[in-house]
Amino acid sequence: MGTKSGGRIFWPTIPTADIVVNSYSAGWKAAVASLMTLMKAGFTNAGIAWTLAIFSRKHLTTSSVTNYSFSPLIGYQGKRRKPTGAV
Repeated sequence: MGTKSGGRIFWPTIPTADIVVNSYSAGWKAAVASLMTLMKAGFTNAGIAWTLAIFSRKHLTTSSVTNYSFSPLIGYQGKRRKPTGAV
């Protein structure tokens, strides 16, 4: 796509035990890292090669995921939350 994408993966709720002092536990990060490694490398099933990709609606193109990082913010997605004081 020519630029770094802001593609995001939103995981289901992280177990409380996997958050230690407001950061992800090493065990949870290792589990996510092993899954992401598999998804980036790709795998085949029934003759189809599956890899993780990001689709651009604007350009109608796909881009393979080559890297990932953890968000420093833990909690719910606030993008669609109504601002304080809004009617």
